[in-house]
Amino acid sequence: MKDILHYTPEKTANYLVGSSLLTESHAVADFCVGDGSLIRAAAAKWPTARLFINDVDKDALGSASKKVPSALASSVDFLSAELPEKLSLLGFDRFSTIVLNPPFANRGAKRWQPRGLFDRVDCSRAMAFLLTATTHLEENGEILAILPASTLHSDLDNEARLILKDICNFEFLTKPELGVFPKISATTYIARISNIRPYKSPAILGKEENTHNSEYRTLSSILRGNLSTKKSERIATSSAIGMIHTTSIKQGKVAEIYGLTPEQEARGRKLNTGHYVLLPRVGKVRPDNLCVIHTERPVILSDCLFAIRCKDDITANDILKRLIQKFGKFTTLYNGTGAPYLTRAHLADFLNQYMPKKVLAGLLECD
Repeated sequence: MKDILHYTPEKTANYLVGSSLLTESHAVADFCVGDGSLIRAAAAKWPTARLFINDVDKDALGSASKKVPSALASSVDFLSAELPEKLSLLGFDRFSTIVLNPPFANRGAKRWQPRGLFDRVDCSRAMAFLLTATTHLEENGEILAILPASTLHSDLDNEARLILKDICNFEFLTKPELGVFPKISATTYIARISNIRPYKSPAILGKEENTHNSEYRTLSSILRGNLSTKKSERIATSSAIGMIHTTSIKQGKVAEIYGLTPEQEARGRKLNTGHYVLLPRVGKVRPDNLCVIHTERPVILSDCLFAIRCKDDITANDILKRLIQKFGKFTTLYNGTGAPYLTRAHLADFLNQYMPKKVLAGLLECD
């Protein structure tokens, strides 16, 4: 039972199922059943419904099956082609109710693809489960899901969110909150997905949307670092090239840079000569964590930093000043299931909203 810390507490399961608007449900599914708390609550609410449960963890599935012996079961990867085959063999078509607590872990911001209709969409693992689940739902059915807060704002799930907006009604049953799962640091919310509509066309984001659009220009001026290092590896250096980390910035200035191995230098994302505003991507942020830098030689950016490229020092300092003036609003952009973090899209939206056009005109696309 590898994901025991993520199993839905009984109180949460009862609330989630109790939020259903359906008085009758003839078929209920839980595609990642865990310890079975959600399907038990569903069985109590709809005692005549046919039940289907699935989990890749056979021990968890066995435990859940003993608690709800009437449920038909399978143990396959929900995102694999095996699942529809299992459903067909067991006589299931679509479900009137789906209860869902998908896997939250998405180490390294791995890109997952839903199965079937949405298989060209890159998204988080939780969102891949949710989009796939919509393809198993009846037209007037409901998905009742507990989801990580990152699905609301992460860059990775931008396209998936647009698709959900197009194909269904998405209602919040709870606000994002920490502590639903007592043994892990995860911010989650509960949602109801209903009124499934035919899928029209993929949502297209990024450059394909309009490379001349001012909003895209703002986004393209923001560079996220890509180099991750351990604390023990961060040793100050005066060499020709080094790395800037959040710990490099002290009292609003870059106080030191850290040495790199040849391999780190080769794969690190460089800031070329120019003017930049540096700000943390992750963690609790203070005004003195932001700074302006004029690079006269290439430096490499840690993955915990963003850099906003500007045409001159005047633009960079103007942006820094305005970010600090709006610091209260700015810090609300930092969200996340674990440590709070900022996305490029949210940073770009903030700049577009609060920076004058003449300031935005001073942004340069990153190389």
